[in-house]
Amino acid sequence: MWEVFFQKVFIRKKKKKIMKNGKSNKILKIQDLSKEYNMHQKMMMSLATISVIMAVMIMGTNGQNKPVECCTTVSNKEITLPITGFKLQKRNPPCVKAVIFFTTEGPRCSHWRRGWVRQKLQELTKLQGWEKMNSTVSKILKIQDLSKELNMQLNQKMMITLAAITVIMSVMIMGTNGQTKHLECCTTVSTKEIMLPITGFRLQKRNPPCVDAVIFFTAEGQRCSHWKESWVRQKIQEFKKIQLQAWEMKKNSTDSTPLSTASSPYNSTSA
Repeated sequence: MWEVFFQKVFIRKKKKKIMKNGKSNKILKIQDLSKEYNMHQKMMMSLATISVIMAVMIMGTNGQNKPVECCTTVSNKEITLPITGFKLQKRNPPCVKAVIFFTTEGPRCSHWRRGWVRQKLQELTKLQGWEKMNSTVSKILKIQDLSKELNMQLNQKMMITLAAITVIMSVMIMGTNGQTKHLECCTTVSTKEIMLPITGFRLQKRNPPCVDAVIFFTAEGQRCSHWKESWVRQKIQEFKKIQLQAWEMKKNSTDSTPLSTASSPYNSTSA
């Protein structure tokens, strides 16, 4: 009995151990997978950093190659091609000290100590100086031409403005003169009888601000009288009679002379 009991207990313990071992194996497998995943991520990150570093290095080498585009060697042979310009190159290995002449067929690297090189440089600097002078002179001439044009335009504008001002002033003066002439009339009339000697008269029609009136010319100036007053009509009739008498006397005294130049007395009195 006891043997059977111990066997069963032993079997149960083994089963438990086997179960525990299985679970532990699964856990170990999961841990291994996570470790592999982490290692893979680290490898990817390292590869990415290496690629970035390589790209930067390649870009740096490309940038360093640009300065290499210079004269690494020079020639002593004189250039016979037409030269359009030059540039002085300083020593910066692998570049050497040189004079780069720009020709119609491309740049040429020449030794800076050669006599013909210095002569070419002097000629080119003189030409550049003349070109600068010509450009400055042309600019000055252009500025002078522009100033002349501006002065001409300003003078024309001034003349036009002066002409406009003179026209406006003349119109204003004419308008004011016309107004004063128009206002030299009787705007009001008097009913008081005139006792001064009358030398003439004139009938004034209504034209505002002027009114209907009879203007009597006296020794002391003009007098504006109302045309409906009876004494006004009487004065006019008396003045006409006096004028008629004077005209008849003049006619009698000049009977022997032709009367081609004689005129009506009423014309002499009208103003």
